[in-house]
Amino acid sequence: MRILKISFLVFILSITIAAQDFWEKTMGPYGGLTYGIATNSNGWIYAGIAFSGVHLSTDDGQSWNPKNNGLIDPIIFSIFICSNDYIFAGTYQHGLFRSTDSGENWSQIQNGIPNDLVAQAFTENLDSMLFVGSEYDGIYRSTDFGDSWQQINNGLSNNITCIGINSDNYIFAGTRTSGVFRSTNNGDNWVAVNNGLTASSVYSLSINQNNVLYAGTFYGVYRSTNNGNNWVLKNNGMTEIEVLSLTTNSENKIFAGTWQNGIYISSDNGENWSEANNGLSEFITVNSLSNDSIDKVLAGTNLGVFISTNNGENWQDLNHNLIGTLVRVLAINSSDVIFAANWESGIARSIDNGESWTSTCEGLTALAFYSLALNSNDHIFAGTYEGVFRSTDNGESWVEKSDGLGSWDIRALAINSIDYIFAGTWPNTQINGVFRSTNNGESWMQVGLSERAVSSLAINSNDYIFAGTIGGVYRSTDNGITWTSGGIGVNTSVVSLAINSSNYIFAGTNYNFGIFRSTNNGQSWIPVNNGFSGASVYSIVVNSEDEIFAATTNNGVYVSTNNGDSWNQLNTGLTTNRTWSLGVNSTGFLFVGTYGNGVYRSINSTVTNLDENKINPTSFSLSQNYPNPFNPSTKIKYEIPASLNPSKGGTLVQLIVYDILGREIAVLVNEEKHPGNYEIEFDGSNLSSGIYLYRLTAGGFSATKKLVLLK
Repeated sequence: MRILKISFLVFILSITIAAQDFWEKTMGPYGGLTYGIATNSNGWIYAGIAFSGVHLSTDDGQSWNPKNNGLIDPIIFSIFICSNDYIFAGTYQHGLFRSTDSGENWSQIQNGIPNDLVAQAFTENLDSMLFVGSEYDGIYRSTDFGDSWQQINNGLSNNITCIGINSDNYIFAGTRTSGVFRSTNNGDNWVAVNNGLTASSVYSLSINQNNVLYAGTFYGVYRSTNNGNNWVLKNNGMTEIEVLSLTTNSENKIFAGTWQNGIYISSDNGENWSEANNGLSEFITVNSLSNDSIDKVLAGTNLGVFISTNNGENWQDLNHNLIGTLVRVLAINSSDVIFAANWESGIARSIDNGESWTSTCEGLTALAFYSLALNSNDHIFAGTYEGVFRSTDNGESWVEKSDGLGSWDIRALAINSIDYIFAGTWPNTQINGVFRSTNNGESWMQVGLSERAVSSLAINSNDYIFAGTIGGVYRSTDNGITWTSGGIGVNTSVVSLAINSSNYIFAGTNYNFGIFRSTNNGQSWIPVNNGFSGASVYSIVVNSEDEIFAATTNNGVYVSTNNGDSWNQLNTGLTTNRTWSLGVNSTGFLFVGTYGNGVYRSINSTVTNLDENKINPTSFSLSQNYPNPFNPSTKIKYEIPASLNPSKGGTLVQLIVYDILGREIAVLVNEEKHPGNYEIEFDGSNLSSGIYLYRLTAGGFSATKKLVLLK
């Protein structure tokens, strides 16, 4: 009981301290688009995430902490740790960074390296020379652990994707367009070595202990046993699979990471390959592979970090507390289930207001998300760069529904009052514009704006459709059959639309043009930017009291309580101002998806006139714990109605956990409670695996449920 009392006191203090904040961070979604993975001499794991910089785990991936002090670019393409444990991070726009203190601090390398170098590959030879390969500038060499660099491109193509060194100090460089090059003199000179290598794009290289060289390409794996002089395609078991990453372990077993096909393994020098995806998600893309001195294999994927400790027979998710996703879109259904579409990292779902998230990617073959929409049956539709996907089971599984869609690039989705679905597309094919489905996505037909790039859609209470395009807003009053220009006043790229209860329309734009408003069904527009500043406004939502919230890509979230006449920033509690998506649930709680920092939730509801039954329950209720099974902790929710003894001001409530024999294990609650919804955490760290019971008693009410601890 003492531990519970202390925990409760800390909980109360934390609420008091954070009361000034508007936002609090939810518990996810976990994972992130991971391009680089490496371990140092202590076994610490460093992950380079596309949208959130470098993350460090010192406990074999059980927990993670961002390590970005001095790292000004959050997009990490590569991570390398040299023999003295200096760490190098290659970024997208700001060149090469180095840390000499295990990632605590980073400094940009400028001596001989361009500030905008796109560093994609690293290696170190036996003489401690470092080599970095870049997308546009070839290869640079350092003889002093990165203090200074020299460009070494004599005879070499510029677009380097990967580098490897064998035991003879021969250096091999894979390129995006010109195959493989070799240097036998530490990079001073290079020659192309492509005899038999019919694939010009080489994504990865790996060299085993016998100096056998493997190249991962668009067509699979090529092998050379004579230092690249000759190559042979070795694809038995993995035909027509794009290989992005390679590594070999001490037993010369080869691991090949692929585009949307997981991992393949060969134990016979590449002669035969077999899938090794037990524990990996369907259609996973493996961007990087590495193995340490004891042959633990780490995989950096579009869904985060995974590890195998048994030569690839099984893979374990290491993404707990690793939050690095770009949450491109949020949607909330009628049961307040939240869906977060993460750019290139799948869709995550939360059934408990963000306290926990689960990945829901089964059947999703496309992961570049632009839009989500829900119909009256809570069927959810996802617009992607490769068509439309539908889920009819709360996101458990997905099926592509793109029949008749002339364009695969679906930027916007909206659904009207009779469940007609409208899809806005970008002009990547001859048939573009807006498409409509009248049969739940089974088939589509093009209905207008064929020469327009449609980035956003919204439908008002009269089922008028508004389409935001690069050239302003268009309107249809007949289910998309005909369209008219949306009047004057907004002639820039409109990337988000929202409509309030008065049918006022709000249009969010790109390129610092801010927000526009129309009060006459789009006939005319005026800018409404008093107090507002945002480079791009990718999401606008309106709550039940017509308060408007706008997410910007550089200045966080804004709110207007007067139809856009004035705006105020709403960023207290956010650790980033890069916000991309918004959602509001039925009780007015606001959620924001960020660039690399997961989802945040408003601490309090944004509305004041809530349904009293949602605030003050009318009956007792005990919910099933979540998660269940659990390890080591789980949450239990319960509801208390109006007091059975009003003179005492509350109802005496007891919530007790028992073992299967009925012996008391823990008293979670034993006090009077006022009407409301409650949640408490039960920690089973000190208990053995097994079945336990928890019982709620209050007045004449009693309910018992089962929970399972699985360690």
